[in-house]
Parts: sequence; C-alpha cells; structure tokens
Amino acid sequence: MTNFRRISIKFGDAHYDGFTNGKEYFYTQTSLAWLVLEDFDSVTRFLDSKWLKDINDKYEVVPNCPEISVSQQGSNAPKKVQLIDCDTAAMYIQYHVIQGNELAMLVNRALLSEALQIRGVTASHLDR
Repeated sequence: MTNFRRISIKFGDAHYDGFTNGKEYFYTQTSLAWLVLEDFDSVTRFLDSKWLKDINDKYEVVPNCPEISVSQQGSNAPKKVQLIDCDTAAMYIQYHVIQGNELAMLVNRALLSEALQIRGVTASHLDR
C-alpha cells in the first residue's frame, strides 16, 4: 500500500487539504468541491457522470481516485477519504466551467495562467 502524506494546498487566501504519495498530488473531494463552491456530493455525481464517461471513452483518460483512511482529530476511528488526482480535478473544474459556474471560470483561469507561467520559467532555465 502506498503511503500518503497530508499537505495544505494554498489557493488565494484559502488552504485546501491535499495528499501526496511523493509522485502525484491529490485533492480531497471536499476540498475540490469547496474550490468552486459546490456541494460535496457534486464530486461523486461528477465521477459517475455521463460527461466524464464520454471523455474517458473518447480519450482513454482513467481517473486515479484512491480511497485512504485518515485519522480524525478527537476520534479513534479513521475516516475513509476518496482522493481525486489532478487530471480528474482539472476535468471537474472544466465541467463546472461548461455548466456556467463563474467561480470555476476564475479558478480555471488562475490555474491555467499559473501553469503557463511555470512552463515559461522552466523553459527559461533550460535555455541557459
């Protein structure tokens, strides 16, 4: 079994729960839903949606959404948490952009801008 480490992902002024196994990064369902002000169940509905199934069938994209047990503060019983990989998280945000969620549009723009900047920085270091 892969060991996951909890991390805090900063977006704007907010921090969201995430996890890493050292190679990949994951959001929790709750953090992903909060990012675009949707309810927790919206992630489950998205994972079961025809839209995602069609994308998966067309582009052979397979979500990586492991379930892990995490300890809860003040409780002896661990809680099961489904993690959402970054590719699936991006598709979730894009899905909400298509649905007209204006916050998802802003989040999508900010993440895309940051990704383009990171690629520029990486390219400028390679040109040296």
